[in-house]
Amino acid sequence: MWIYGAFVFTVISEWILFSAFSRYALRITLFFIVLLNLVTWPVISFLYSTTDYPLWLMEIGVCLVETIIITIHWYWKWWRGAAAALLINAGSWGLGSLFEMLFFR
Repeated sequence: MWIYGAFVFTVISEWILFSAFSRYALRITLFFIVLLNLVTWPVISFLYSTTDYPLWLMEIGVCLVETIIITIHWYWKWWRGAAAALLINAGSWGLGSLFEMLFFR
């Protein structure tokens, strides 16, 4: 059951970070961020539970996929899409790690 909470936490944190980075309204970016995570979460969850690949390597793969999706969807230059993907993934990881450290240890 914890995975649903982690998914919701990731969506909310990435949604806020992406909206701040892109300067688009929250209502415009919510559906996009939900769909983006519905593409990447199942894949990384499956790979994490069935392979021995390091998590950092899988996260790099997620950043690359999200860079492509963001760049194509928003018609951005590749470097802006890469910056957005790196920001939202690093930000949600950092916030999630902080949240876990403060409340679950």
